[in-house]
Amino acid sequence: RTAELEQKSSQLEAILETIGEGVQGILFDDSIQQRSYSFINRALHDLFGYDSSEMTSLDLLRPDDVSVESFETTTSHIYDSVLENGLWQGERRLKRKNGTVVDTGLVVSGLKTAEGRLTGIVSIFRDLSKQKALDAQKERFVGDAAHELRNPIAALKLRLHLLALQPERLEANVSILDRITTQMENLVE
Repeated sequence: RTAELEQKSSQLEAILETIGEGVQGILFDDSIQQRSYSFINRALHDLFGYDSSEMTSLDLLRPDDVSVESFETTTSHIYDSVLENGLWQGERRLKRKNGTVVDTGLVVSGLKTAEGRLTGIVSIFRDLSKQKALDAQKERFVGDAAHELRNPIAALKLRLHLLALQPERLEANVSILDRITTQMENLVE
């Protein structure tokens, strides 16, 4: 039975070490204040720079521009949510060991006994920096594209208006309309 449990533990540890998200597991003694076991996987170490023995307090992850009170209030809210609902998920800006700040997606799940007593917490951290950078790049691109298309559309409207007012200049206006639509087509391509 012991060999079987050790094998399953080894398999679970191998799985946790190879997934891309940072995972921290904490088991408590009789109270939430006392840890009996703490685990972080390689991805969490890579994300924040701390090893398991250093990750003793969430205060290490508090960004310098966030007050201790605000950080602790948010942390308390997360723990209260886990106690009440068994789960909390959201985003949180956290500080790495080297002092840089990273936007993380965070899922915190409680481990409870059959009686409902909290015995541990598993937290999953995902680095959202790349996703946020891609979203910002996408917003800039869409804004730039919209701006680039507004100018030819305004010119098209003007030429159509001039066509209605000056039918004798049809050939010149059609030539300009053709050039504007070609410019728009090139922008779309």
